[in-house]
Amino acid sequence: MILEEAGVARNTLYLHYDNHAALIEAALLSVFLDSAKSHADFLKKSVKDSRSKSEFVNRTVDLIKVSQDREFKNFRVARCRLIAHADKSTRFSKILGVEQSKLNESFAKSFEALQKKGWMSDEVTPHAAALFVQAMTFGRVIDDVSSKKIDEKSWDEAFIFIMKKTILDD
Repeated sequence: MILEEAGVARNTLYLHYDNHAALIEAALLSVFLDSAKSHADFLKKSVKDSRSKSEFVNRTVDLIKVSQDREFKNFRVARCRLIAHADKSTRFSKILGVEQSKLNESFAKSFEALQKKGWMSDEVTPHAAALFVQAMTFGRVIDDVSSKKIDEKSWDEAFIFIMKKTILDD
């Protein structure tokens, strides 16, 4: 079915993937990266297009509300699964590590641009900020799996408050 859908011969497929597991891992990574890159691209565009710090903060609030929405639960949980799988597969750990580093760098470049504009605290490095915002999103998984969930508005407000006070020094 995969060969038919891709329109390639079996030998061609195996030139690119060692086995079925490698193909499945590549597909899972692709799905994860599409969403994660869209968030990084949104941040980059927000930095570039914002004419003031307050305009940037408003755009960031929109990004936080979208990325933290309950609708993104499956994305967040899938990301946890990918990381857990990487712990068991050396091959997947390497490819996930490379892609995660690229994602980290994309976020960090946006934070560097914020610092150049004077809209971000110099007390937080761009790379630490990149990891911090991803960790906050990861933290949402705890509520995603909890039987008693917190109010979405409370989570968004806490995330926004922490971003403003620690990264944006607002």
